Amino acid sequence: MNDSPEVLKLGITHLLESERGILDGARVGLIANSASTNEHGTAAAAALLNAGISLQCLFSPEHGYDAASEAGAKLSDSIDPATGLPVYSLYGETRQPTANMVSDLDAIVFDMQDVGVRCYTYIWTMALAMQSAALFGKLFVVLDRPNPLGGIHVQGPVLDPRFASFLGMYPIPLQYGMTIGELALLFNQSFEIGADLAVIRMQGWRRQLLFSDLRLPWRPPSPAIRSPETAFLYAGTCLFEGTNISEGRGTSSPFGLIGAPWLNPDIVKEIGARWLEGFSLSPRKFTPERSKYASEECAGLAISVVDRRKADPILLSVALLATIALHHRSEFEWNEEHFDAVAGTDSLRREIIAGTDPEEIFGSWRAPHREFEATRSRYLLYEG
Repeated sequence: MNDSPEVLKLGITHLLESERGILDGARVGLIANSASTNEHGTAAAAALLNAGISLQCLFSPEHGYDAASEAGAKLSDSIDPATGLPVYSLYGETRQPTANMVSDLDAIVFDMQDVGVRCYTYIWTMALAMQSAALFGKLFVVLDRPNPLGGIHVQGPVLDPRFASFLGMYPIPLQYGMTIGELALLFNQSFEIGADLAVIRMQGWRRQLLFSDLRLPWRPPSPAIRSPETAFLYAGTCLFEGTNISEGRGTSSPFGLIGAPWLNPDIVKEIGARWLEGFSLSPRKFTPERSKYASEECAGLAISVVDRRKADPILLSVALLATIALHHRSEFEWNEEHFDAVAGTDSLRREIIAGTDPEEIFGSWRAPHREFEATRSRYLLYEG
């Protein structure tokens, strides 16, 4: 599908063409990384500086300003060689801007490429930075970007507040179907952050558009999310991070491979056709260079998307987990704390352990989805 009715303009472009007055005279800090570019590949920091915005400093999320550090690696402050500006790490000693970091600022601008999945930490960096902006009296500006999974589909368990963490702070579904700008509006009002918030909309984006429908190059927002298809699969296969099954880290296909030395790929025959719809699964042996089973040959499955409109990576991944847990009782293991943090609840793990049919698991999400969608509808900025 490539029928976008007009050329897409990202939030940063709309800001500089039509809304730059909001930052006139303001001293600005920018939360960004190397995926934060305009449609022509110009880095957000350079675009703001070239437009005469008084950019004072940069803030970097998990994976660093260069988006190259591995997941979970703590990062220190640094200097950006391209601009000479200080880069304050929001994934080291602190995860939100401190009073000292923002003392000379009037506004904090957030321009990050999200992947549309609750356990991806950039939206929580945004939430914490909004809290700082509210606390210290700074304007918070979100430059909106596409959700690569589109803006329609809501799927997966809704976060139980008892399992709140940096992988999920507020009760939203694993796949929430909102842009970062829409999320910022929801966070600010429904979860009572109360920041002085401005969201700069995109032009030409519609809810039904996936990233693969857009005329934009994909710039990896983190090392493992190498393509729009990886982002699509990550929505479901992120759940394998909380188990002793490799999710493909350390290979050329992170989140597109699952496996373990003991896994029997034939279990895929036990999975209902409904959960396989839109996917192609094939047996694959692979040897991760790092992470789980480093240097060990794994038997597993390569997961490819053949129809994004029909494929549902969360349903597929839960069905795979349930089948593996059933057929590999002695080998399969949970990392309970991490799995529950990713899932946002312990109920999914407990249901799989109890042998609950996936259809029943998925059905249990419908009422929470309806409640979330009723709240979500108040903050949607774009048509279908």
